[in-house]
Amino acid sequence: ALLPPATADSPVDLRLPRLAAEYATLRQVPITLPLAQLASLGVAGPRPQALGLLAALVWQAVTLHAPADLRLALVAPHAGTEWEWLRWLPHTVPLHNDPAYRQRMCATRPAAAVRLMSDLLDHVSRRRDLAQRDDAPPPLPRVLRVVDGAEVAATYPVVREIMRHGASLGMAVVVLVPSWPQIPEACAAMLDLGPTGARWVRAGEPWPAAAFQPDHVDLALSDRLARRLAAIRLQEVGGNQDVPRQVR
Repeated sequence: ALLPPATADSPVDLRLPRLAAEYATLRQVPITLPLAQLASLGVAGPRPQALGLLAALVWQAVTLHAPADLRLALVAPHAGTEWEWLRWLPHTVPLHNDPAYRQRMCATRPAAAVRLMSDLLDHVSRRRDLAQRDDAPPPLPRVLRVVDGAEVAATYPVVREIMRHGASLGMAVVVLVPSWPQIPEACAAMLDLGPTGARWVRAGEPWPAAAFQPDHVDLALSDRLARRLAAIRLQEVGGNQDVPRQVR
């Protein structure tokens, strides 16, 4: 309701206009993005800021979800050491859960990227077959794929497959690129980091006028978090299982 003008003899408490002005704009409110429904997001901006934001998104994913619920796969064949901390995370254990298998789903070399993409393509095919047979919810664990580089996203068809159909498969992909025109067209949403803040928009909608302040974490803190979470172990009898039965 509109407040009447504040005057000396007004019956309205003179503190009300000040309170209305103070709370007219809410600050430090979280900005949420429904990645599970979108299934694909392109993140664009200067690399230090974009890496800090994407690391913050990974923080939220791995601290709010057990490895039984979410797995993380990185494809960054041309990156340096910025992503090495992900190898400590139990969420990067391969989907077959073989306890004797020491590799992680972190491909930071071209040959490793080819192998990981092939494994994930097989997994996508199995999930697609299951989705066609019944109307069951997306299987667990959900899979979040981080792709570092527009050329990587364009090289592997499995990335486009997840962009288009990931929501029904329990999979999502985030692509990191230097500028928003390089975001793949198949992405369902775009997030752009600029000098005045960040903006995100669904594909086909206009960019919002207002920007928000993005989260940012550094490499040292990310490594510390990942090493703390490394103590989590998947308790599994035998390999070749899609879903772990117990996490401790």
